[in-house]
Amino acid sequence: MIIDADKAPAIALALLEEKLHDWQYSANPKWPSTWPVFNRLIERHDEMVAVYREIASSRLSRQQFWILIEQIIHAGNFGTDERFATLRAVHQELVVLNDNISAMSMQLAEMLERRAELCGNDHFGYDRMLKLTDFIDDAG
Repeated sequence: MIIDADKAPAIALALLEEKLHDWQYSANPKWPSTWPVFNRLIERHDEMVAVYREIASSRLSRQQFWILIEQIIHAGNFGTDERFATLRAVHQELVVLNDNISAMSMQLAEMLERRAELCGNDHFGYDRMLKLTDFIDDAG
């Protein structure tokens, strides 16, 4: 069942509270280092509403929604300022490279179109010339 974007914030809050309780009070407590991240997400829920709606707009199931939230929790727990700075730098470089690739692909498309125009005229058509000497004669 796909999560409705309007219901996503309430579902996210319920999932966070449920999973935190399960992780804290199970026979073998799980990931105690993540509990502060859970608590922070619960406390700042109002600030995350737009994020949960945007995530839900990707038409995720409840399980997929939880998996993504869980990844956010682990990123918040295990991430460091150094790792985040590195990721931001790599992301910025990727954006620049993608922009350059896009610009170059447009230039390449223009060059290929021009080459097709030039090759399409009578002087350089492949079907017109059968021998190398024909090309040499035309060039002379």
